[in-house]
Amino acid sequence: MVEQVSSLKTGVKFKDTPAGKVPIDWQVGTFSDISEINPRRTLRKGSVYPFVEMAAVDSESHRVKFVQAREYKGNGAKFQNGDTLFARITPCVENGKTAFIDVMKEKHFGHGSTEFIVLGPKDIAHPKFIYFCTKWDKVRNIAIAKMEGTSGRQRVPSRVFTEDIFIPIPPIPEQKKIADILTTVDDAIEKTTQIIDKIKELKKGLMQKLLTRGIGHKRFKKTEIGETPVEWGVGNISDYGDIITGNTPSTSVPQYYGGDILSSIDNQMEKELNHRDQLNLLKKGLMQVLLTGRLRVTV
Repeated sequence: MVEQVSSLKTGVKFKDTPAGKVPIDWQVGTFSDISEINPRRTLRKGSVYPFVEMAAVDSESHRVKFVQAREYKGNGAKFQNGDTLFARITPCVENGKTAFIDVMKEKHFGHGSTEFIVLGPKDIAHPKFIYFCTKWDKVRNIAIAKMEGTSGRQRVPSRVFTEDIFIPIPPIPEQKKIADILTTVDDAIEKTTQIIDKIKELKKGLMQKLLTRGIGHKRFKKTEIGETPVEWGVGNISDYGDIITGNTPSTSVPQYYGGDILSSIDNQMEKELNHRDQLNLLKKGLMQVLLTGRLRVTV
């Protein structure tokens, strides 16, 4: 990956554009300049094709999680390999749900939820470059700002990709290089996530075994929580410690309400939490309630 990054051009001159500063040899345009928005795909009504529902699209990975065989009823998104599916309805837009289609057979079509906008690459664009452009925060923020409809059912109109969002358009060889680098990063993230998920499952299994069977025990007894070593006792949490809950600050103290309250945590409470990275600065007007059931406030 380092070799890929270092191969990008350096020392180039830039120009100001509607998409921001870009290298002077890049073009700038809308998504419709490099892709067809909701392109025409010929599917026969009543026939069965691969179907992608919204739940199959992830917020992080470009991969479609699963594909179903479903009858085409004449509506919904239509796509083929190389297309990008952009979820257009709230909260999927805000969550970043987007997919790159690479699960189809060659020259075969599929269909999906009506809540997808399909971007099919033109000859001047690398397919994966289009996908990564739709994942760009700058692009997504504009799309979110242009949403229409009633609260809770707002949607991004298709014209946003033809009129409102301007993107840099490098030459195709550079588009491919950019897409390759970002794909390598995504693959590394995905592999790391898979390892973390496996370790989490391992931890769950270990906790179940260690917290009910201990280490090195030979004799067990049946209890309300299952088999445990004969030497162990079973009881409620209150049998082994105090349960302390927090309290609402008194409404008779005006300083606690209506002002700018910032939390302050001293060294003692920092030691109790034992996680310094969790002691985040709070935004103005917010209060932090600690799991210890206590809150120290300075005003």
